[in-house]
Amino acid sequence: MYKNILANLISRIWSLISVFIFIPLYIHFLGIALFGLVSFFATMQSVLFLLDAGLSVTLRREFSFGENNGENKKRKFKLLRSIEFCYLIIITFAIGFSYLGAGFIVNKWLNIGNINPSIAITTIRLMGISIALQFLSTLYYGGLLGLEKQIVTNIYQICWSILKNGCVLLILWLITPDIRLFYLWFIFADLLYLTILRIKIYKSLSVDNTYNWKLQELNNLKNIWKYAIGMLTISIISAFNFQLDKITISKVLPISELGIYNLAFSLSQLPVILVNAISVAIFPRFVYYFSTKDTKKLQRLFLLSNKILSIFAISVSISMCFYAHELFLFWTRNPELASKAWLPAAILTAGSMFLTIQIMPFNLALAHGVTKINTFFGLINLFILIPLLIILVNNYGITGAAMAWLLILLILTPIYNCYVYNKFISNKWFKWFISDTIFPLLFVLSISIIFYKFGTLIKLNSNYTIFYAIISGIVVLILVLYIFVKNISFQIKQAIEKT
Repeated sequence: MYKNILANLISRIWSLISVFIFIPLYIHFLGIALFGLVSFFATMQSVLFLLDAGLSVTLRREFSFGENNGENKKRKFKLLRSIEFCYLIIITFAIGFSYLGAGFIVNKWLNIGNINPSIAITTIRLMGISIALQFLSTLYYGGLLGLEKQIVTNIYQICWSILKNGCVLLILWLITPDIRLFYLWFIFADLLYLTILRIKIYKSLSVDNTYNWKLQELNNLKNIWKYAIGMLTISIISAFNFQLDKITISKVLPISELGIYNLAFSLSQLPVILVNAISVAIFPRFVYYFSTKDTKKLQRLFLLSNKILSIFAISVSISMCFYAHELFLFWTRNPELASKAWLPAAILTAGSMFLTIQIMPFNLALAHGVTKINTFFGLINLFILIPLLIILVNNYGITGAAMAWLLILLILTPIYNCYVYNKFISNKWFKWFISDTIFPLLFVLSISIIFYKFGTLIKLNSNYTIFYAIISGIVVLILVLYIFVKNISFQIKQAIEKT
């Protein structure tokens, strides 16, 4: 398992590095207005990914079940082919939706400013094709993760990212900064990545190529439909929760403001991405212990991983909040952009900290096959978020959107985590939440304030401030882990050996 964790971490670290490298260059070549259109791509992607129906997550869970024998591989193969057939119908719909709806989006929804409407319409149609290809890739990616082929899967993902983002910059630089060409290259890279993943997952299942899948075998889906529908509901609610702020901004404010907000949001996701990288590697082990009814190992692994990852998320997030302006200035080298984005970024990062604390309880519930909990809390989140966004975005712009995100997570995270712990671990949820979350949070906040105040006294320049922030953040993290996780190296080693 530790190799999978390392592979996922390297992949997510590269994702973070690529964001820091490529986004400022995109803004340089395309300008902030066209980058706003690129930002809308991420929102559109999330909306169309609702059609996923939770099948990719369902496949990941099903592929984590049982032993690695011939009969089980054949079962997985049949399930994959059945879900793949559903996906082909879905991506056909997605491409048609983006093609027919592009005119409405450009003319009736977005405030595109001085962007040529015909260019914007063509771009959105190309976006639909790219999204459809990525959408199908998630199926194979999820299956490979379930098979614990995480090292090779992450190698593919890193290579895809380099090919996709690196080469498109060469095109923008050497040929023309045309956003339509930008997405044509994306389509090529997505198609290549999709093909490689498909070949790999079928090879991993080692099923006889002469096997002929038939339409009647869609009956294989009846065994997973309840879980899949639950995941569909979670996906829809989650997508709205995550994208409602961007949708609101795209309607109320100029598209350049959406670009700035997405920059802030991208920076704030650093702790979420890193913790997700580890949780993805641990989730199949959660499922395996649940399927073999090894409750003690499941609980032990959850408690250790949750405590360590919560401390990590808290330490990274608080450090980023204190130095949000310096981080943005160092990243973009644009003082005007940094002055507009740093406060939303700091608020969003605080929200991301609470979201990250939910990740392991969320995975624990899914490993037990329970989706109703996440659906219920997602609906509450959505019910509160809608009026909050309407009020705060209209009054405070993108800062208001960030405030809504933080307030929701601040309220619901303690309730959600304690509920999951009470249901699956023990009824001593209050003691657990105080010892594993509140005490580390207060300790990190106190030590970070001391480091920050000391940094302001010695008056470092911008570049040295970033270096000081990294060093002080690492010191705080090590100190908190040492205090709150007794014999941490022994516990991690023991957990790895047992898995």
